[in-house]
Amino acid sequence: MRDYKFRGKRIDNGEWVYGNYQEGKGIHPHVIAWWTIQQSEGDVWDEIDVAEVDPETVGQYTGDKNRGYEGDILEWVESVRGEHGDVEDWEHCRGVVEWDNERSGFIVRCANGNEWLDALMNVTVIGNIYDNPELLGEGHRS
Repeated sequence: MRDYKFRGKRIDNGEWVYGNYQEGKGIHPHVIAWWTIQQSEGDVWDEIDVAEVDPETVGQYTGDKNRGYEGDILEWVESVRGEHGDVEDWEHCRGVVEWDNERSGFIVRCANGNEWLDALMNVTVIGNIYDNPELLGEGHRS
């Protein structure tokens, strides 16, 4: 079974929290909740913590630590092939992890088109669009 984990930036202090996203109503409409295990003098119990988050920063986990969360900026290297299919050069690429409803899967949106996230090799998470937008540079569509 696949884990459905989320992250978001806390409203109160801007720190990232990870857990289960809940969109509710009332005074705290967007929260992420997570379980912690507490131990004191031999007693062990579960405790739930909740933080209100900015809904614009909420992103789902892709299921692979090297591919991160929605909103993460990835970097990878692709081969540039010549007329006869031989590798002539290497291109460093960057893009943003997004969910694509039409494809029903995670993609990486990059300046030269969209890539299936699962098809990329040697991927590194180098930041995210909220904390490091400058990593995308010019020409990126987001």
